[in-house]
Amino acid sequence: MSILIILIICFLSIIWGRLLFARWFNPVLVYTAPWSLMLFLYEINLLAYPPLTTETWFVVSLAYFSYCSGIMVYFVARKSLDKSFVAFEFYGQNRPGLIKQEERIFKYAIYVIGIIGLLTAIQHWMVLIKMFGSIPAVLINANVVYKLRLEGEIKGTIPYLATFNYIAVFFSAVYSGYKRKITFASFFPFIGLILNDISQVGRAGIYIAFLEFFTTYIIINYLFYKERELKKSRHNKFGFIIIILVIIGSLSLIRSIRAPVENFAQTPTKFKEIQNSGIITPSVYIYFSSHVGILSKYLEIGKEEEKTTFGSNSLLTFYSIFSKMGLMNRPSDYQQGYYIPMWTNTGTYLREIHADFGPAAIFIIPFLLGLGVTYFWFRFFKEKRFLHLIFLIHFFVIIEFSYFAMQTRMTVWAIKLVILLLLSPLIEKSLARARGKIVN
Repeated sequence: MSILIILIICFLSIIWGRLLFARWFNPVLVYTAPWSLMLFLYEINLLAYPPLTTETWFVVSLAYFSYCSGIMVYFVARKSLDKSFVAFEFYGQNRPGLIKQEERIFKYAIYVIGIIGLLTAIQHWMVLIKMFGSIPAVLINANVVYKLRLEGEIKGTIPYLATFNYIAVFFSAVYSGYKRKITFASFFPFIGLILNDISQVGRAGIYIAFLEFFTTYIIINYLFYKERELKKSRHNKFGFIIIILVIIGSLSLIRSIRAPVENFAQTPTKFKEIQNSGIITPSVYIYFSSHVGILSKYLEIGKEEEKTTFGSNSLLTFYSIFSKMGLMNRPSDYQQGYYIPMWTNTGTYLREIHADFGPAAIFIIPFLLGLGVTYFWFRFFKEKRFLHLIFLIHFFVIIEFSYFAMQTRMTVWAIKLVILLLLSPLIEKSLARARGKIVN
């Protein structure tokens, strides 16, 4: 019964989002789709998950209602101020393609920032090679590398500079959206990003970067092309296929060298058959389904929030900065885990905001997310400012990964936002000057 309800709500929400925003890809979809997928996968119970508690269903439903309320408040307020307001008027604002000066600005940003990120990845590899002797030895000892990284025992690497890979990905997505095709400049930032994540024996960064690239690309296309033009036009599908294949290959490589445990005592026979077919493995299934189960356990036990310092999950980056100044102790990067019946510890953004700010946050923060992303959505499409695009994409990243964890806790998210905000005036002035030279 719960599966049917999930599918019905998902379908109706997607239609409602399309009617509101006049585009299929919109703030309603980016929240609804990942949460519906997670709940659906959890409820089909391929790994014998425990049933979700009534409190968990209430919390998840309240958060979704609050998020949608934030979206509707914007529309109601906007409609009261402008009776003629309609969403589709903001899309397909035709303009000339990238001129040479503008293209040069984006390429310069992509390659300069991307090279910094690539050099950072190479430096990280050099540290590991010095520790283990060779690249094959690093890969063979991937589990050791992973453990050392978690414990902060890999010394000599340059911190934070890997963020430049993500910044370069953002610029490459904007550039590709303007040109409406995938080029080598589009792909270049992923080289440093993938190399760095392999050296870290981590997968989340690659996944996040690709979704951010795809989201930014789609939004830029919405800005300059009408829907009928999008249907008729031919995107560079081959380029996207290449990027997707490289990313899938990288994720598979990292998964294989980490050698995750894929056989659980609780694994049903049907899932073992699926696993043997190579379509999906327990570790992949857990990655996309388990988080709501951890949220349920967290709410059921109800003691963890008593140990949590105000904002220490959602605002972990600030705690990290202040701890380095000696002003406070740094909270652990990793939260308490639970068995459901396998051990894992990520419990969606709802677990983190509830532990950080109390029960009221379950209503307030999703409401602000819905209101904020809708505000910057229309602000960007109306004014076409790089600044508003930065805020919009960072809101999207929080929402797209809300099923997993609160992205504001990630140092990469915070540093990237700050650097892009600092670069924004320079980029906007450079683009305006380049366009002005042609006009004059």
